[in-house]
Amino acid sequence: MYEGEVNTSRISSTTKPLLRIRYLRRETLSRVASQFALGLLKVMLIDLLNEWVSSTETLRSQQLILNGSVILATDVGLKRQENQDRVAALRTASSKDGRPSFVCLAVSDGMGGMQAGGECASLTIAALFASLLQPSDRGIQDRLKEATAFANQAVYQKWKGKGGATLSAIIVDQRGDTHTSNVGDSRIYVATSDKTNTRRVTVDDSLEEAFGGQGRELVQFMGIGSSLLPRIDALPTSIDSIFLTSDGAHYFDKQVLEQLMLRADHPVRASERIVALARWLGGPDNASVAAVKLSDVVQLMRDAPASFPTIWSGASQLQICTDTDRSLPTNQAAPAAAPESTPEEPRDYRKRGASKRKINIRKKDPGAKQLEIDITTDEGDDENHR
Repeated sequence: MYEGEVNTSRISSTTKPLLRIRYLRRETLSRVASQFALGLLKVMLIDLLNEWVSSTETLRSQQLILNGSVILATDVGLKRQENQDRVAALRTASSKDGRPSFVCLAVSDGMGGMQAGGECASLTIAALFASLLQPSDRGIQDRLKEATAFANQAVYQKWKGKGGATLSAIIVDQRGDTHTSNVGDSRIYVATSDKTNTRRVTVDDSLEEAFGGQGRELVQFMGIGSSLLPRIDALPTSIDSIFLTSDGAHYFDKQVLEQLMLRADHPVRASERIVALARWLGGPDNASVAAVKLSDVVQLMRDAPASFPTIWSGASQLQICTDTDRSLPTNQAAPAAAPESTPEEPRDYRKRGASKRKINIRKKDPGAKQLEIDITTDEGDDENHR
């Protein structure tokens, strides 16, 4: 049923292929064997995505994706030596059986004072996306809830509650249905299409906000185990701009933050200003923002269906394509907006070219009942990366 080997060394430009798997088509397997094969591939996908997310960590990065409708930005700040924030986006392929495709944005902040905060944040993103990439007939709200629980368990199984991360995630499908998931003190803000109102739609899982007590200590986080109760909510159709922020991007006056969101002509510009202001005010913590203009990304999903899933971080992208795709489509990012002025560059600033990785899935021959998955990595410039 399964043959192959997994190379668990870190992804690098010399690792080609990283992973090769051969497995029988699902319909040729018994129900038990089929579930075992899918579970095995899910675990391998988590390992791959975790390696990729970890390898794309940078002190500062910013990327526009999906025709400029989404921005992913992160900044280590001026006080920290390590960036433990992770920011990423997933777009799924259009389904031939009529299931709607969707886009998911996520921000995860590794918890200070616990073990391996950055690693926990990477695994949170990896497991969340690995779950969402699995075939499912369930609605996107249920899938987001299931993926959040799955990511929590993945982090718990590795660190047994001694390491953790926050999670803020939104999922929107091509019909415009939008749902949120939140754990910890990362936040989700929304603005209406008429730019008359902005508000926070999440509650921090802290003693102060969750229970009306005192203190910012978190009472739950990704990796806490079976006691997790994530907040999963639906957003109204009047919402057009969404901002996901780590605590380093929303620590300043909330009225200032709201004005930045309302007065900018686009969520991309607002996000640039939020990250820049967090830095200008001293940059005490890592600051990350993922923002989307919903109407634009929904229209893009309707007008230009994706032929394969793609994942982006602030500095890189991972593409999953079939062998029938003779060439990969051109990047869909709009030209980056002019950057806001910021204070001096952080110490140890690592300038890195954006990287692309591809997963190719092919039949060995037209009559074969086997599929072959090749995962390769390429390094190079990316026009979407700054």
